[in-house]
Amino acid sequence: MTIKTKWFGNKIKGEVLENLIVSLGKKPEEFLKTNEENWGSSNVHGKVNICPTEKGFDVDLYVFRTDYFKTVSSEAHIMNGTLTGDNLLDFNDWSFYNPHIKRFEEHIQGELKLKC
Repeated sequence: MTIKTKWFGNKIKGEVLENLIVSLGKKPEEFLKTNEENWGSSNVHGKVNICPTEKGFDVDLYVFRTDYFKTVSSEAHIMNGTLTGDNLLDFNDWSFYNPHIKRFEEHIQGELKLKC
């Protein structure tokens, strides 16, 4: 099936990710952005496994997000690649030791039914 081979184990982002979350009956704002004060979100993506069933598809969606602490100084900036200095470090290497970065992971399971 086209949808399975297209999405199986691949990253999905943006509107595709948001639409899939809505299709599974969830609110995208709960998964795509943090609501914590002084925190911002970046690097949001999902990975999905889709298996066909008799009535539609079983969906396992994993949402991954990186949250950055925003300082209250005039130099507040979320390191998201928009400035040259953001790209000097690989966040995956040092974020484990940085208290200003949090990893968010959520597993959403659901079923998409085909309308005939």
